[in-house]
Amino acid sequence: MCVTETHGDGKLRIAGFLTLGLMLLNVSVLRAAPPRIGFLAAESSLDEMGPHDRAAWRTASKLGQATLLLRQKDGTFADPAGHALDASDFDVLWYHQGDAIARNAMYHGPSLAEIRRFAAQGRGVLLSGGALAMVTPLGLEGVIRPQRRKLGNWRDPAGMVPVEKAHPAFHGLSSDKSIVWLSQRGCPAVADFYWGRPAEGMILARTPSGPENPLVEYTLGKGRVIVFGWRWPDYADSQNPHRENLTRLTSNLLSYLSDAQAWRPFVIRSEYPPVASPDEPGVSRQRWRALRMAIVDLSADFPDRYRKGDAYLERLGTLQKQHDRLPPDSGPAAYATIARQFESLKDEALLANPLLDFDHLVMIRRRADRLGLPLNFNSNPDIAPTGYDNTLVALSPVRPGGNLETIFKPQGDRFIGDVDLHYDAERLLLSIPDASGRWTVAELSLNSQRLKRLPLIDEPDVHNYDACYLPDERIIFTSTAPFIGVPCVGGRSKVANLYLRGCDGRIRRLTNDQDHNWCPTVLNNGRILYK
Repeated sequence: MCVTETHGDGKLRIAGFLTLGLMLLNVSVLRAAPPRIGFLAAESSLDEMGPHDRAAWRTASKLGQATLLLRQKDGTFADPAGHALDASDFDVLWYHQGDAIARNAMYHGPSLAEIRRFAAQGRGVLLSGGALAMVTPLGLEGVIRPQRRKLGNWRDPAGMVPVEKAHPAFHGLSSDKSIVWLSQRGCPAVADFYWGRPAEGMILARTPSGPENPLVEYTLGKGRVIVFGWRWPDYADSQNPHRENLTRLTSNLLSYLSDAQAWRPFVIRSEYPPVASPDEPGVSRQRWRALRMAIVDLSADFPDRYRKGDAYLERLGTLQKQHDRLPPDSGPAAYATIARQFESLKDEALLANPLLDFDHLVMIRRRADRLGLPLNFNSNPDIAPTGYDNTLVALSPVRPGGNLETIFKPQGDRFIGDVDLHYDAERLLLSIPDASGRWTVAELSLNSQRLKRLPLIDEPDVHNYDACYLPDERIIFTSTAPFIGVPCVGGRSKVANLYLRGCDGRIRRLTNDQDHNWCPTVLNNGRILYK
C-alpha cells in the first residue's frame, strides 16, 4: 500500500514504507517461489496408495510445485507417467507413511540410499507419520530406537509445545496457552520417541505430556532431515478443527528444508544444568555449592573421623568471598590463583573421606571412545563383546598422581567389567564373554592371575554376568535364563534376573521381574541391594 501526503508546497510525496516494511518482515519466511517438492511414495501408482498417503500428497500439491515420485521395482523413482526423475531436480523431498506401519521398501536398498544421498549433498528431507522410524536405517540415531505402532480408532486432540520457539517452523501458528493444536485423531501408522529421548537430533517440539518428542531436526552430511511423527500429521481428517495449523506447519517445514540459507544452527540441548557456564568467569556457582555440600555431609556422617570439616568450610567461605569480589568483567588470569586454591582445597577435603582408608584401588581402565556402557533399558548382551582396549589396574596410593599397576589384561580385545572383590582381597569376580560372544562370569586370582570361568547356567543361548560374593562363599549373579524381553523396546533386549549359586553348585532363581535386575551388592546388614 502507498500513502500520499499533500504538503504546503503543493507537491505530492509518496510513502512506500508500509509495503517495504511488510516485505522485509516476510523475507526470512517466504521464498521467492514455491518449493519444488518431490513427494515420495513406496507404491508404484497413485491408486495403490492408501487414503492417508493420498491426503498428504494432495497437501503437498497445494504447498508447492509438487511431483509425485513413485517407487519403481529397481528402487528408483518415476512420475505417474513413468518418466524417470532424479531427486536432484527438487528442493526438498517429503515421504509420508500414514496407512501402514510396516517397514517397506523405502527402509532399505536403492530408495533409502537415494534419500540419504539427497540429504548428504546439502538438501532437506521431511519424514512424517510412521516414516519417523527411518532415523534408524538412515543412521541418524545409533542407539535410540523409535516406537512404531498401528493406531486404532483414536479421537483425542493432539497438541504441540514448541521447544525451539524461534525456529521458522512455528511462524504464524495459532496457540492456546502455549499449546499449538494440530489434529484430533492420527494416522494408522504412528512413530515417535516414547521409548527414549532422541540422542542425536535437535528437538523442535514435544507433546504436552512430553515423552514422544515427535518433531526433531537432524544433520545428514551437508543437509538436514526433519521427522514429524506421533498423531500430528493426519492430513486425511477433513473435519480436523486444527487443519489450518497443520497445513501451515507443514508448509513452514517444507519451505525451511528447501532453503539452506534459512537453516538454524544445530544444537542438542540438555535438560540438566551445566557444571559451569561458558559465560560465567572463574569457579561456577554449582561447584562452590557441591563442595560445600560434600564437606557438610562428611562431617555429619563421620563426626569422629572427619575432624577438619569446620576448617574446610571456613577456608571455602573465605575463598569464595575473594572470588565474588572480583569485577564481573575480569579475565581468566584474575581468577587463576583462586581457581588453583579451590582445586587444592577440593582435593584435600574430599580425599580426607574416612572411607578411603586403603592402599590400593582396583578398577577397569578403558578407552573413552569405547566405554562399553549399555543404556539403562539394555544390558551386557546388548553391547559388543569385543573391540575393547581394557585392563584391570590398581592405583596406589589412592591419590591424584598415584601409580597404576596392571593386574590383568584379557586375551585379544574382549570386554572385562562388573568387578566384585572378595572379602579376603585375594580374588575377584568379573564379567567376560567367551569365544562365541556368550557372556560368562569368571574368577581371577590376584596372586597367580589365573582366570577360571564359573560353571553357572551353561546353555548356548543363555548369558550370565554381573556377579557378587556373599559372606558364606555363595555367589549371586544375573542371567538371561528366564527368556523374557524388555517390554519398552519390543522384547529385543533379553532380561536378566538374579540367581543364587550355592557352595555345592546348585542354582536357584531369586527374582521374577519383567525388567533387568542389575548390580547385586551385599549391604552391611546382610541384605542384598540390586537395581
